[in-house]
Amino acid sequence: MNETRVRWPMARHVERQASRLTEMMDRLDVDPVALARLDGGNAFMRARTDCLHCGNAARCLFWLEGESGKDPLPEFCPNLPVFMRCRS
Repeated sequence: MNETRVRWPMARHVERQASRLTEMMDRLDVDPVALARLDGGNAFMRARTDCLHCGNAARCLFWLEGESGKDPLPEFCPNLPVFMRCRS
């Protein structure tokens, strides 16, 4: 029972980070197929891991809540270079 309580906060954290990754990809018009194929799928796995361990969650949320197309690119995002390579 205690094990479930310990794991739950981490599961919520992972879920929120995954949601932000998807929102960021949508907002930047990233082609998910191109990203999935890049470097044999390794680029997507690295992006997902980088997002999970990113220390810029607050900045990310703030940027995602802004008006699409009016904000500058999210230079704080460690995945921006790979996302830019995979834009639609």
